[in-house]
Amino acid sequence: MDPWLVLSLLLCLGLVWLFLTWQRSQRRWRDLSAQYDDMLERYARLEGETLHLRTVRRDFVANISHELRTPLASIKLLVETLQEGALEDHHVATEFTRKIGQETDHLIGMTQELLDLARIEAAPSTHPTVFDPTLAVGEVVERMRALANGKRLRLTAEPSSPVPEVRADRDQVCRVLVNLLNNAIKFTPEGGQVSVSSYLEPDAVAISVSDTGPGIPAGEESRIFERFYKVDTARQRGGTGLGLSIARHIVEAQGGEIWVRNKPEGGACFTFTLPVSGAAPGHS
Repeated sequence: MDPWLVLSLLLCLGLVWLFLTWQRSQRRWRDLSAQYDDMLERYARLEGETLHLRTVRRDFVANISHELRTPLASIKLLVETLQEGALEDHHVATEFTRKIGQETDHLIGMTQELLDLARIEAAPSTHPTVFDPTLAVGEVVERMRALANGKRLRLTAEPSSPVPEVRADRDQVCRVLVNLLNNAIKFTPEGGQVSVSSYLEPDAVAISVSDTGPGIPAGEESRIFERFYKVDTARQRGGTGLGLSIARHIVEAQGGEIWVRNKPEGGACFTFTLPVSGAAPGHS
């Protein structure tokens, strides 16, 4: 065989081998670059989540300290006043012991909500049944009517198109509704209106609670469902800041979602969804 031909073949094979090696190196480089970009993206996401958790923890510590300090300081002051001689005045002593009872009830209520939230977060459980959400809404509205009347608010269950039955824990759903209505009534000025409506979404029924209160500041719509988080408006008066967090965990355990938006005409509108009967049920 011609040695030049052999040399040429060897040279060609070498070039092919170099080309294939270069291609493999390029592919490996692209893979490594993609992995690096993915790692950077994951790191940035984790860093954001870490900062968010730090903020949540800081708010949690600050808020629970405030929630505990206020009633305890009030109880201490009332007891000291009684010890300094107010016990001798029956009217004053009665009024002060009543206030001590109120503050104690507040602490007990906060403790119960903390236990409820811890239990729901640790092991969310539901006892789903099939029921008509319109009937459940009507029952809760009637339960809350006396509270609304006490503030001279108009509380209505707005007529809506027929919705199918849902599969969820009825008692827990009613608890969410009571919580949302209680908040709406609390923060709506006297003479305002609170309304409940329901409508059909794909594979879910949505239930909305609207009010004519101060609304939610822009950018706070998601954080309002965090533990102890309170916005810097009239909506921070009273309460423990746990109710909406409990409501979110309950709704998500049913396989639904919950969110809030401000209405163009003023006020807030809280909405949550429940899976229709026959859709995938929530966790059990």
